[in-house]
Amino acid sequence: MWGVRTEEDQTEAEIGLERSEAGWTLAVPELGVTSRGEAGTLSVYDLAGRLVRSWEVQPGDAVEWDGATGSGVEAAPGCYFVRYEQCGRAVTRRLVVIEEQ
Repeated sequence: MWGVRTEEDQTEAEIGLERSEAGWTLAVPELGVTSRGEAGTLSVYDLAGRLVRSWEVQPGDAVEWDGATGSGVEAAPGCYFVRYEQCGRAVTRRLVVIEEQ
C-alpha cells in the first residue's frame, strides 16, 4: 500500500505509458508548478513491492524501459507499478507485462 490519498494530494498528472520497439516508453509528468526543475525518481515495482528498476529523471523526460531489472535480467510477465516521486509528491500507474508469442 502506498498510503492514503486525500483530495489535496490528487493531481491530474499521470505517467505516460506507451509500447515501443525496445519495450515501453515511460513519460514523466510535472507534479505542480513548485516542482519544475527538480529531479525526481521514476521506479518500477513488482506486486510484492520489490524495486525492479529505477531512474533519476526531470519532469517532462521520457525513459525507455526494455523490461529488464536493474541487474539486466528480463522481468517476468505480470503486473508492475510505475511510480514517479518528486518534491514529496507522487503518482503511480499500473503496467501489465504479457509474454509475447
